[in-house]
Amino acid sequence: MTSKTRTYFAYAVIIILCVLVIWQFSYNQQLAKMYSKAYYKSADIQKLSGIGDLGSQHIHAHLTVMADNKKVDFAKPNYQLQHSFIHFEDGEGHTVHVHATGLTLGNLFKSLGGEVNLNCMKIESKEYCSSVEATGNKLKVYVNGERIFNPANYLFKNMDRILVAYGTLSEDEIKKELENIGKIEIEE
Repeated sequence: MTSKTRTYFAYAVIIILCVLVIWQFSYNQQLAKMYSKAYYKSADIQKLSGIGDLGSQHIHAHLTVMADNKKVDFAKPNYQLQHSFIHFEDGEGHTVHVHATGLTLGNLFKSLGGEVNLNCMKIESKEYCSSVEATGNKLKVYVNGERIFNPANYLFKNMDRILVAYGTLSEDEIKKELENIGKIEIEE
């Protein structure tokens, strides 16, 4: 290679590098703008939802869910740390960790891929709906021993003890389960 060819080659490499640097800078600027827009839109949606910022509170509640009279095991890995705002953690399946204001029982179920409302709950891809006439099964939700009728909108409070029961449990069986829940220590 001649000296002149090497010079042209060096110039070509420098020009290509300059073009790549300019392209990378431009790409990063566009990416930053897109990220900024997405961040502010998600913040707007969060404000409209009534959910506070991550860390706006840190409370714990006990939750027992029974489907067809059997307890759901939230200690399984597929239920652990499913959302940063509200979750189960450390392989423990009864203590709900709530890290933002405005979070409901419905939000917890949604974070686990499920749902809960007045008559139905969906968990583990199965739906459980009250059908007293057909099967005798009924969905009942209790918070601190009191029955509630709008579980999806129930806002967690520190040290709540919640029972979501679907099945044919008698009032005595529910009372016994509520007593057992009352004895469980909730971590602070």
